Amino acid sequence: MVVSGYPVGVYEFMLVAEDGLGGMTSKTARLTVTALVNTDPVIVGPADFSAEAGSNSSITWTITDPETGITNASIYMNGTYIGSIAWNSTEALLPLPVTPSVPGTWNWTIVAEDGLGGIAQDTVMVIVYNLAPVITVTANVTYMEGTIGDYFIN
Repeated sequence: MVVSGYPVGVYEFMLVAEDGLGGMTSKTARLTVTALVNTDPVIVGPADFSAEAGSNSSITWTITDPETGITNASIYMNGTYIGSIAWNSTEALLPLPVTPSVPGTWNWTIVAEDGLGGIAQDTVMVIVYNLAPVITVTANVTYMEGTIGDYFIN
């Protein structure tokens, strides 16, 4: 016997079996339907970090949710929606490649939803810096006044 679709509560069912020859027996069964207690997903992400402009970096988030295996995560950069990813498991590892090209502070936010009303978010700040060019002089040079010469700086 399959029982489904009942709201929270306690239900009693009487099961009756007859053998067709006048024999009969019955048994009462109790069904208790309890409410699902949903907890929000849990996101574990890295600490804020710095990266040189043009370097290859990544942010890796781990998302867990024991109540559901169907989860959706949306990713934002500085508040602008970048995209989303869905997966079918109770734990997901989401690496996000980050290649910052412009110096400044960038925030990357992930918002995870478990499909049962639970929501969690995490933000990682990426401080992008630019290294100043380096000038190297190989040696001092002396020229006589009135002469022509070339000197290269690396």
